[in-house]
Amino acid sequence: MDQFYELQQVAREYSESSFFNKIELDKNELQILITTLEDEHCIVKVCENGWYTNKSAEYFPTFESLANHISPQFQQQWFAKVNERLHAI
Repeated sequence: MDQFYELQQVAREYSESSFFNKIELDKNELQILITTLEDEHCIVKVCENGWYTNKSAEYFPTFESLANHISPQFQQQWFAKVNERLHAI
């Protein structure tokens, strides 16, 4: 698994969106610094076991599942975007 690639993809995908107040890739520490829409700060990392934060020992299979867990407003925005794309089909 290429941790840097995974982190870079997520940071790029969500950097120009309204899903977070702030999302920043820390290349040196191989982590993403996030400020949620609820103004919670956390550090996100990825490994073979999945995605996790500095605030929990729980692993998630995808970044989106982790983000849905840590931010109710992310979850609302994400589901709205999925529905929007489905209706466009």
